[in-house]
Parts: sequence; structure tokens; C-alpha cells
Amino acid sequence: PSRDRGVQWSPDGSRIAFYSDRYGKYELWSIRPDGSGLQQLTTTDIWADFGVWSPDGTRITTQLGNQGTAIFDLRGELPTRPTEELPPIGDGTVLSGSAWSLDGRFLLGFAVKPDGSPAEHVVAWDFQDRSYRTVMAGISGSSASIQLGKWLRNTSKIAFSRDGALYLADIVTGEESLLLEPGRGEVYSKPEPREDGREIFFLQEEHQADVWLAAVTGGGAL
Repeated sequence: PSRDRGVQWSPDGSRIAFYSDRYGKYELWSIRPDGSGLQQLTTTDIWADFGVWSPDGTRITTQLGNQGTAIFDLRGELPTRPTEELPPIGDGTVLSGSAWSLDGRFLLGFAVKPDGSPAEHVVAWDFQDRSYRTVMAGISGSSASIQLGKWLRNTSKIAFSRDGALYLADIVTGEESLLLEPGRGEVYSKPEPREDGREIFFLQEEHQADVWLAAVTGGGAL
């Protein structure tokens, strides 16, 4: 049986992207919510991983094995080969993209070493300046303690959790705001803000996980 992984809704909600090994190696596929219209999106020389839609749904990115992130244009004949491959970050690391900003300017993700293990920083590819920005550095050992959430509309801010606390990071200014610090024995994770940034959903984990909704004040605190 094939293995299907990494489900991602398209921006307009008309398609669901995922990666699957149904033809022997992992490629990106999409399907309609009612289960019809199964379609292979990508053809790669190695294998595709988690897909990230562009804000307008015309492109999608994936990590090509340990070779870095590639971009696929979905407006032509499908499946398609990469139309752009992002350059290495440096020191042998490449970008594993996981969140595309709503204005289309930034692709945020983790730096990955040649052996596939995470490096100790989060970076953003700037499509406008054609360069990388270091967003977080000195992550203690791995990216496991950080979960990137969603971008806020019309801003350069993204929600994320780190070591159990919730934060907002501004990719342009480099500023970071603590939103909510967990109590003893608690872990906050998987932040999903509304696009206007006024409210944020997240998981509170102790022995089990509860879903919470919090309001964001003008000062950036919860």
C-alpha cells in the first residue's frame, strides 16, 4: 500500500496537497476535498517531501531529499519539474521550507545539514532581495523544540512556539515578542493565529492536549 503524508490545504480550499510514494518514490500530489481529481504535481530526480503552497496557489515548494528547497509552477502541464531551486544557505546547510508569507515575499524554514539533520537556526528566503535572513540562531541541538505557525496578514510576523512558550517574530525587524509563557508542567504548541492577528489557537499539553483560543492585545501579549 502507498504511504500518504503531509496534508496541506490550498489557499482557496479547492485542493489538498500531500506527498505519496504510490508510484515507488515520494512526489507531491493533490486531490479535491470530495476525493476526486487525484493528480500528481511534481516529478523529481530524488524524492519530494512536505509541500508548501504559495499564497496565490499557483506554486508549491518541497524539499528535494537533502538537496534543499525547490519551487514548482502549477500553471502548466502536470506533473512538472522544478522551475527554481533555492541556493544553499552556507556551511553546507540548505533550507527546508515550511511557511510562505501571505504577501509572497518570505519562505521560512529550518536549516538542514547534508545528512538531513537540522542545524541550529531558522532562516527565511527573501524572494525580493534574493537572500537569506537568519531568524533564530543557537537553537539548542535541534529544531524539535520549535514549531512554526502561520503568518499574520499584511505583516512580516509569524507565530511560533519554542520550548513550550508562544511567540511572535518579525522577520524584517528581527524583533521577537513573548505571547504566553506556560505554567509548571505545561507546554504550548502548534500556534494557529487568525490572519488579522487578534486571536490565536494553540494546544496546551500536560498529560493530554487541550485546544485554547486567546486574544492578542495591542502590545503583542496574550
